Amino acid sequence: MTDSWVMQLTKGLATLLNDTGLGTYRETGAYTAAETAIVFGKLPSTPNQIICLTPYGPTDDTTITVVTQMIQIRVRAKTFTDVVNLTEQIRDLLHRHPPVTLGTARVSSIARRSAAYMGVDTNGLHEYSSNFRFIGSRPMQPVGTLNGV
Repeated sequence: MTDSWVMQLTKGLATLLNDTGLGTYRETGAYTAAETAIVFGKLPSTPNQIICLTPYGPTDDTTITVVTQMIQIRVRAKTFTDVVNLTEQIRDLLHRHPPVTLGTARVSSIARRSAAYMGVDTNGLHEYSSNFRFIGSRPMQPVGTLNGV
């Protein structure tokens, strides 16, 4: 099955974070305790340091191919300083990033819309959440069709 535009964007973002050294992304999901894992949707119990990407709430126009897609980037780390530093490194990379292709998704604009410290989880690890807006070009399917059928 081919990934949707949203998953192409999300996996492309994971690859960008991996390629810039902010975390490690593997499609297998296997990580060592020393790595900063990049995962999707749900925070696993290990490793301690994680970047979790969760797409949500697109706004689609029915007549143009421009789409606004939100992605929550949730960071978990052992100390408050570590979680803030990693969150801000991600912000510095993404906020006002020049046009880029993430996976196969063409993105013209990226902006952090909000951020908040989430506190400490049940394992004593600190969490921070940022919400980013991605504006991009998404191919349009003809009205009333699914995958061109």
